[in-house]
Amino acid sequence: MMGMDIGKAIKAWRLLQYLSQEELADRAGLSRQTISRIEMGRNRPGARSQALLAAALGVTIGQLHDGPPPDDGVSEAAFGTYSPAKTGPPSASRLPVPVELPYFESIPLDGWWGGRSQPDRWYGVLHPRARRESTVVLRITGDLMFPTLHEGDLVLVNTVARKPRSGDIVVVSATSFAAVLRCRMIQRRRHLGGDNPSYPPIPLAELENPTFLGIVTALIRRDLR
Repeated sequence: MMGMDIGKAIKAWRLLQYLSQEELADRAGLSRQTISRIEMGRNRPGARSQALLAAALGVTIGQLHDGPPPDDGVSEAAFGTYSPAKTGPPSASRLPVPVELPYFESIPLDGWWGGRSQPDRWYGVLHPRARRESTVVLRITGDLMFPTLHEGDLVLVNTVARKPRSGDIVVVSATSFAAVLRCRMIQRRRHLGGDNPSYPPIPLAELENPTFLGIVTALIRRDLR
């Protein structure tokens, strides 16, 4: 039963990030057949495979064991029907064009487009969640979200986001700091904390002038240095 549950969770997290089985397999260093068997509940991933899959999906192993995330209506149809084996390579006219997004090396305290903040540069992104009107690229600094996010990772941040839900990775600024943290409900109170156990959650009510700047929607590049 546990193997089936974790398989469902892996599939759900994969679909939320608009990843095909092939893309997840490539990220995790596993075969597509292995991913398929795990998602169907035929194979239960061992500890090493769980760690690889969690890192590839940008979640913790604990989240995989918690079961599927909330259903956002994403399905396999999001990937389209293009198959190199059947149709050959796409023509030049159909090649996807990267979306040029504002890139920030760190989180500006006064917001993405505040009086003192401007993007460090622009960054071309090929991803279904890259939207020019509402998305920025942010470089992760520090180890607050390790092992989910590593120092140097690049993530997409939806800056016109819904109200954060428990489990969301959010970008928040307060009077004296700004950080990428996990939103959690603990004893019916909203807390913010890192996935790194060295940084315990803090009640949102104890922060001075907290402002949510966006929700992390995808890991688009992992710094392998």
